Amino acid sequence: GCGDVLDVQPPDLIPAEGLADPENAELLLNGAIGDFECAFGAYVTLTGVMAHEMIDATQTAARWPYDRRNVIPNDALYGTSSCTGMGIYTPLSTARWSADYILEKLQGWTDAEVANRQELIAKAAVFSGYAHLLLAEAFCTVAE
Repeated sequence: GCGDVLDVQPPDLIPAEGLADPENAELLLNGAIGDFECAFGAYVTLTGVMAHEMIDATQTAARWPYDRRNVIPNDALYGTSSCTGMGIYTPLSTARWSADYILEKLQGWTDAEVANRQELIAKAAVFSGYAHLLLAEAFCTVAE
């Protein structure tokens, strides 16, 4: 081939610089909402299994401690897995950070820069609040 093949930028990566722009406010908020929705699905599923409102009928032995209610404090799935991997801490922390980030940005921008800014601020605050609430319900202590 011609040129340096290692100097190719992956087409699926979006550079972070430039995203924190008022014209991307709704996009950033939609991303935070998506983070929360994914985390909430895992939260509902795992807390339902732990409360015996649901039963894990899969062959995934790694999740059996949830159903038996003998999860140990250093359980990696509960703490570090993604929301699709049935983790709770990492997905909720990501959702909280995303909502707090866009909320901070929206509060720094003006109504002239962002259409419907007050509505977006309210939505960001709601999703931040719910993420904080679920973290408080699921964990005795968390890292901030």
